[in-house]
Amino acid sequence: GVQTCALSIFSSGEILNITDAYADARFNRDVDRRTGHRTRSVLCMPVRNKQGDVLGVLQLVNKIDDRFGELDIARIRALSAQFAIALENAKLFEEVLNAGNYNKSILTSLTNGVITVDSAGRIATANPAACRITGRGEAELEGQSVTRVFSGANAWIAQAVTEISESGDADLIFDTDIDIGDGRSVSVNMTGVALVDVSGEAIGVMLVFERSEEHTSEL
Repeated sequence: GVQTCALSIFSSGEILNITDAYADARFNRDVDRRTGHRTRSVLCMPVRNKQGDVLGVLQLVNKIDDRFGELDIARIRALSAQFAIALENAKLFEEVLNAGNYNKSILTSLTNGVITVDSAGRIATANPAACRITGRGEAELEGQSVTRVFSGANAWIAQAVTEISESGDADLIFDTDIDIGDGRSVSVNMTGVALVDVSGEAIGVMLVFERSEEHTSEL
């Protein structure tokens, strides 16, 4: 029965305050007949987002004194606003999570190494290709200071991050060796770009490594 009322809310977008459910043509008694329940009064309100779209319906059934008043309407309106915020936040979280999973899938499938460095100079992400190219595990890269990870013969990488952060300009470095340890190196082309947020504020640097040859060499 209340399902029919909910459908009516989706169509009209209006509040329903039914004092006698069985006398209202919008109420379906079938559920009551099957369950033995007696629905007397029903208060329904649409749950809307900021754009006015109906996200769902909030219903109260069978008030003790058989009649929902203005105070009940005010309360259900407040609850409706809270539910709308919760639903929108859940939807936003799901969208962000899906976008993150999508982006991670793309990064995982790339043959080029991708490393992002946050504004504090710490490595935020490193895809599997970046780990292979640099000869380091994910735990050795993510969350670590870029200057600590890339020091000595590889200090040119940390220096590039600093210069890109300060200037905001992209940097291209061709046929440069990365020391991967044990006397071996990998020749790469590296592209570095500044990362900015929607307001144009600098939030870090992204480095893309492309193998410039298919084998490692002895140092």
